[in-house]
Amino acid sequence: MTKASKIAVTMLDVGQGSGTFVEIYTGTKITATALLDLGSERAKDEAGGPSVDYLVKQLTSMTKPRIDFFSLSHSDSDHINLVQDLLAFFDPPGTKKPKKPILEIGSVIYGGPRVLYAKHSGTNVLTSIEAYQPKGTTKPQPLPSNNSSFYGTAPMFAKDEVEIRLLVGNHVSSEPRTVRKKIGDKQWRTDSYSLNTYSLIFVVAFDDWEYVITGDATGATIAQANYIIKNQSVKFANVAAMTMPHHSSEPTTFGLTASRTKRQREKERVPDAAKKVIDAFAASVAPRTIHASAEDVGSFRHPSAFVMSYFWDYVDTTSWYDDPVLTGNQHLYNAYFMEEDDFNIVLEEIDPKSKKKKKRTENLPPFDDWWTFATQHAIFTNRYYVRPQAYDPAKNETATFPPDPGKVTSIPKSGAATSPPFAVAWRYTSVASTGNTDLERLVNRKDGDDFVAVPVMRMTKDRGAAAKARPVADAPAALDTTPSRTMALRPPARIAELHAGGEHSLNVRPLRRLRQIDV
Repeated sequence: MTKASKIAVTMLDVGQGSGTFVEIYTGTKITATALLDLGSERAKDEAGGPSVDYLVKQLTSMTKPRIDFFSLSHSDSDHINLVQDLLAFFDPPGTKKPKKPILEIGSVIYGGPRVLYAKHSGTNVLTSIEAYQPKGTTKPQPLPSNNSSFYGTAPMFAKDEVEIRLLVGNHVSSEPRTVRKKIGDKQWRTDSYSLNTYSLIFVVAFDDWEYVITGDATGATIAQANYIIKNQSVKFANVAAMTMPHHSSEPTTFGLTASRTKRQREKERVPDAAKKVIDAFAASVAPRTIHASAEDVGSFRHPSAFVMSYFWDYVDTTSWYDDPVLTGNQHLYNAYFMEEDDFNIVLEEIDPKSKKKKKRTENLPPFDDWWTFATQHAIFTNRYYVRPQAYDPAKNETATFPPDPGKVTSIPKSGAATSPPFAVAWRYTSVASTGNTDLERLVNRKDGDDFVAVPVMRMTKDRGAAAKARPVADAPAALDTTPSRTMALRPPARIAELHAGGEHSLNVRPLRRLRQIDV
């Protein structure tokens, strides 16, 4: 078997949705691809359209456009509703007089009941995909419940020493974890919790690097994954990236049952049993980077900072990327902070008298909203920065709280041309000849930018080792900045009342739990 020269794994920016594209290379040529989900519930045109264009560009660069492995983790619209948009750019195999490039699709698997892949009385997405499978190709079949490639079966896909393994799929939370059987049509549950629990969790493996793609896995799905990891002695190598389960949703990630696990103590935010499940999964996977794909949707509150905090201790801190508007090798990420989140922020300041550095601890004001943070830690979200049109210059809504490295960061004024992009995609490239994995930021929503790649970090198999080389950074342009360190992005009205009381009004609440935000 020949070995691929490299693979590229792109976490597409599709807004509130999911899409992961895997490219397998021989030299500079793409020789095989895999697509794990493709959908967007919010920003479908703004983000989904450019992402589909990117896929078309990459596929048509192949000698024969082909998706060798196509998986849909479950039937939620935000994981499947861009599939037919993509197929519309191609003609299926066997077209007598094609007017578009011919696209072939190989193996297809999916989670949950087939009937739910037909949305709004339209053509079933799986039926559309089948039309692009050449004659003789096995048609999509439902997987057994609690299925896994780690039971000694073959990977779901393998080519040129690239493997895609199913960690767990079609978990039925009401069944014992050892059950593996075909699910009859009338046995499927179709409530949203069960559909998410059916989600497929994949491990993409190449050259001792792994990528864990979790779909909309619930706490029950993750508990089943833990069961398989323990009982099949699954050992992860270097997990370059892990997608956060269900866009880093707190209710889903900590939901061991549809009704949520019974809390052991009054007013307990998350049951101890659920905490143990997520802690065990985080320790087993130990991801070098984490990624959350989400849009600003108030009712969803994705991605949850509280959920991501369970993985912060494992991510790398060796980024050498300088965002042009930041300092200290930092980048931005967005997360939703709830009122209960008593996160501490350690600020590093210069004492005006002694001129010495000193650290001061400050806690976040109590509110439910999204915050943008600057960090050196390998935490990545496709929502990168607040939309320019959402700025309110009168409120100075241009700041971040930079807990790492603890210096106040200046951000361009509202709507400035040099402001960071609102949203980005992230592309990982694992190279066989060097053994390294490089990460790039891809801008696809900012005017004038067409998937412009910016190097972010390099990971070696020697975990924790600093990158030996980095590109020469361009000198940042002179910026018209508005420094601030206490204003949240688009805070709710009640925060204005807190600010009216002066700076000390931010500390009106005792710290019930101290979890350092040093990321």
